[in-house]
Amino acid sequence: MPYLFTVTADPYTGDQLQRIFALEREYVFVFVQDGQSALQHVGREAERIDLILVDDRVQGLTPLELTRKLAILAPQIPILVLADESNVEYVREALLAGARAFIMKPLRDADVVATVQQILLLEEARRGRQQANGSGPRGRVITVASPKGGTGKTMVAANLAVALRERTQQSVILVDGQASLGDLDVALNLQVKYTCADILPRAHALDGELLGEVLTEHVSGVQVLASSPDVEDIDRMSPELFENLLRGLQSQADFLIVDAGALSDPVTAVALEAAEQVLLVLTPEVPCLRRLVLFLAAAERNHFPTERLHFVLNREGMAGGLYTDDVREYVKGPLRSTLPDDPALVTYSLNRGIPLVTSSPRSVLARRIRELAASYAEDGGTEGAVEARGGSLLKRLATIWANGESRRVAG
Repeated sequence: MPYLFTVTADPYTGDQLQRIFALEREYVFVFVQDGQSALQHVGREAERIDLILVDDRVQGLTPLELTRKLAILAPQIPILVLADESNVEYVREALLAGARAFIMKPLRDADVVATVQQILLLEEARRGRQQANGSGPRGRVITVASPKGGTGKTMVAANLAVALRERTQQSVILVDGQASLGDLDVALNLQVKYTCADILPRAHALDGELLGEVLTEHVSGVQVLASSPDVEDIDRMSPELFENLLRGLQSQADFLIVDAGALSDPVTAVALEAAEQVLLVLTPEVPCLRRLVLFLAAAERNHFPTERLHFVLNREGMAGGLYTDDVREYVKGPLRSTLPDDPALVTYSLNRGIPLVTSSPRSVLARRIRELAASYAEDGGTEGAVEARGGSLLKRLATIWANGESRRVAG
């Protein structure tokens, strides 16, 4: 009998949930109002609890602080947050803090029941896989993301995957981090038979045979799961489904490269959390750096591990762009790599659908990407960053933000 533990200081929300599940007799519902009581209860009953619901109105602690502490205290229990439909920023913060999914208020009976059932099914499937797989080897997840569009993130992800495959001869899977309108199939000139959208209906019961059928093999040997070309599929990928998909893919590869979507997308939060290393692709432009500060401030507030973040400056030397030293000074953190601006080569490569590390291996850009791949192949991405500076990068950026530097850049 599923044990649902709910934290809410809103009597109306509590009454709604009790009414919604009044006829669902197989559930056990326990309610508390304040954060400290919630932490104490979870500490005692963690082995019995199947799902935690955290409302955006609780006593004693802020909802985000409570979500963070619950995720640390009982990481095996999925957290479902309840949020006002107008508060999108809160939802993003909650997902970064460790929530698995969300429901928007006002609550709708069918949405609440379906979401709870889906999370419980996914959690049951995940635990079953863990028991079946034991403590076997798991692939390394590298998420390639960017504070804004147009930075060359997909180019970096595709070429990094090909370079890793060439360097290591190990299995590499490259996956689009959004359900539709991605560009991996175009960048690699692939005729895909199946996409992310095709696998979503069976995301709760993935196995190696199914994953092997839906992946498309590139000539380099990289296995690719592309996104759907249909715009109607854009909302089909939920965070919990994508997490399940990543876990399944991770079990099939030595390297799993995720070409993540927008940082504001809840699905991207899953890709960031799953990654051993996060490559943030930057360009020498003020809008990109401003968005980087916003992201890092949120990451600092939610205790995202600093050591996972690696910075790649793309289009170094672009006409009208900031100097690399200025970018380093502004970011005040190490750059994992700098990639020179070569728009003619990149455009030619993307239009042909041939990775530039293959078509133009002697170019400076290709050599830099292969060096980046080599650093991950050889040392796991934990060392080798250039010009490392002392102290916490996230703390320094949070200080810049607090002092109003972000407002100066935005203006």
